[in-house]
Order: sequence, then C-alpha cells, then structure tokens
Amino acid sequence: DYQKSVKATRDFKNVVETGIKDGIEIGKKQGIRLGIKEGIKEGMEKGMEKGMEKGMEKGLEIGKIETKKTLVSIAIMLKNEGESIDKISKITGLSEDEIKKL
Repeated sequence: DYQKSVKATRDFKNVVETGIKDGIEIGKKQGIRLGIKEGIKEGMEKGMEKGMEKGMEKGLEIGKIETKKTLVSIAIMLKNEGESIDKISKITGLSEDEIKKL
C-alpha cells in the first residue's frame, strides 16, 4: 500500500507539473498572439494618425498653391480689364511687384 501511495503521489505530482508546464506554454502562445494583435492595432492607429497629419499638411500645401493660382488668374483677368495695380493688389492680396510681373 505504501508503494502504491508513493507512486500515486509521484503520478499526481507529474500530472500537476505537466499541467503547469502546458498551461505556461499555452499562456505564452496566447500572450504572443494577443501581443501581435494589439501591436498591429496600435501600429495601424499610429499609422492612421501620421497619415492623416501628412495628408492634412499636403492638403494645406496643395490648397495654398491652388489658392495662389486662383488669385493670379483673377489678377490677370483684372489687369486685362484695365484695373489699377493698386486695386488688384487690394482685391487679391498679391504684391504690386507680383502683379506687375503678370
């Protein structure tokens, strides 16, 4: 009976140790998957933020260029209609030198 008891204790101990080891391995794998998933999510969020910032900067830059082109077009039209350089400058915000060069 003593040997059976010792064997049963060892078997129980081995089962518990194996269960703990298996649990740790499963936990590691799940942790890695979760970490990857969270990392991807965080990376996407940061990427979207940076993309939006760069997009807005680029949009503002393009907007300024297009606004300038529009103002130049208006200045040319007003100049061709005989408006004074001073008046064109006040209307468009372009400098008198810029208008003279048109």
